Amino acid sequence: MKLQLTLNSLALILCCGDLIPSSTQPISTQEWQEIEKKLKSAHKEPSMITGMSIDTLTQIIGLDEFTAHKIEKRQKLLPDLFYALQNLENQDIGVTTIYEEDYPASLRVLGAKMPLVISYIGDLSLSYGVNISVAGPQMMNKTMRHVTKEVMKKISKEGYTLVVGGSKGVEELALRTQLTNNGNAVLFVADHMFDKIRLYSKYIKQNKLVIMTANDPYALFDVTHALDKNLYICGMVFAQIVTGTHIGSGPVWFTSIQNIHSHWTRQLVYETLDYSGNIRLIEMGEADEDLKSEVTLAEILDNHETVIKKDDPSIDQMTIFEFIEETHE
Repeated sequence: MKLQLTLNSLALILCCGDLIPSSTQPISTQEWQEIEKKLKSAHKEPSMITGMSIDTLTQIIGLDEFTAHKIEKRQKLLPDLFYALQNLENQDIGVTTIYEEDYPASLRVLGAKMPLVISYIGDLSLSYGVNISVAGPQMMNKTMRHVTKEVMKKISKEGYTLVVGGSKGVEELALRTQLTNNGNAVLFVADHMFDKIRLYSKYIKQNKLVIMTANDPYALFDVTHALDKNLYICGMVFAQIVTGTHIGSGPVWFTSIQNIHSHWTRQLVYETLDYSGNIRLIEMGEADEDLKSEVTLAEILDNHETVIKKDDPSIDQMTIFEFIEETHE
C-alpha cells in the first residue's frame, strides 16, 4: 500500500488525527470546522496552517489564542506523523481524509458528523456500492441465529454489500455468512483493527472485504468511539436491519433511537416479541413483516413508510448508564 496524500490531508491528520501517540490533544472536529471557516475567509488552504506562527494564526487568520497554541504544539509532531504513516504503509494500511477523492461519498451525508480521517486495509472501493447493515444482540439464541441467517439470505441473493461493526453475535454471524457466500463486505471497527485483519486476512486478499476505522488502528475499546462507529455505519448504508434489541440494553438500541430522530438511514426492524426493543420500535412504526417473506429488500424499502409517533421515547430508555456496559448487548 503506497500512501498518496494531499498536503491538505497531511495538515488535517497532523492537527486532528490520533495516529501519533502524544500528550498533546488533537484538535476536535468542531474546532477544525471553525478553523476551516476562518481559513476560507482568509482565502487560505488547510495545508498552510502547518507553517503559520501563533501571530499569523491569531492576527491574520483570526483564531483564538487557545486554538493557535494547540496548532503550534501539533506542528512539532510532524516528524512523528511521517514515521506513523510510514509504519502504516509498511503494514498495507491506507489512509484517506475528507480532502481525498477516494473518501467514501456515502459518509459525506453525515455532514459535520462524518469522520475526518479513515484508515483502512483492503479495496476501499468495496464501500462505494449499494450498502446495507445488520445489527443485533451479541448474545444469540437459536431463534436469533435463524433470523440472522434468513435476513442474510436476502442480502446475499440480492447482491448488496454488507456493512457491520464487528461485534460478536449477530454482526459476526452476518459477516461470516456474507463472506462464505462470496459476498462483499465492509467491516467498520472502532478498536483492535489488527486483530480483525488477522482473523479475516483471507477475504481481504480476495478483495471481498475492506476493514475501516476512524480511529488509530492500534486503538483499544472506547465507548465514545464505539458509538461514533455505529453512526458512521448508518451513514454508509441505504438501510439498516435490526434483528433484535432490548430497551436500554446497548449500542444497538441507542443507535436505533438516534437514527429515528436523526434520519441517518432507513431502518427495518424484524418483527418479534422476544425483544423488548423490537416491540418498542414496532410501536414507533419501524417494523416490517415483509422481512419474513420472499419479498425482496428493494421492494420492502419501496413499500416501507416510517410512522413517526408524537410521543418521543422517554429519556430512561436511552440513558447512557444503560448502554455503557462492557458486554454491551
